[in-house]
Amino acid sequence: MDLTGQVVLITGGSRGLGRAFAQALVAVGARVAITARSALELHETAAQLSSAADQVIAIPEDVVDPEAAPLVVAMVEQRLVPISLLINNAGQFRAFEPIDVVNPSAEQRLLRLNGIAAFSFG
Repeated sequence: MDLTGQVVLITGGSRGLGRAFAQALVAVGARVAITARSALELHETAAQLSSAADQVIAIPEDVVDPEAAPLVVAMVEQRLVPISLLINNAGQFRAFEPIDVVNPSAEQRLLRLNGIAAFSFG
């Protein structure tokens, strides 16, 4: 497969599956934009993926923030070209806790991340 000239945006791109997707896409010629909350991990991943500054860009943003999606898309399209493919990978899994120890704000954030944020980029 040759994806030369294609631009791929990957949310949750700093580690795990997001990093693996980015590695595979760079290997077949795609230009990749990765976004995640951790700027340090994100920039380390981008540096590992490519030495070409225009092949991989890192955009630190939290997809739970409703203003993140339009900002990220605008930055990608400004620095690369219009996005060809979106891999909406950001998410988190953890076991449910007993009701007497649940942190409501942490649970609300998890629901926004896994249930709502994905639609912001779609």
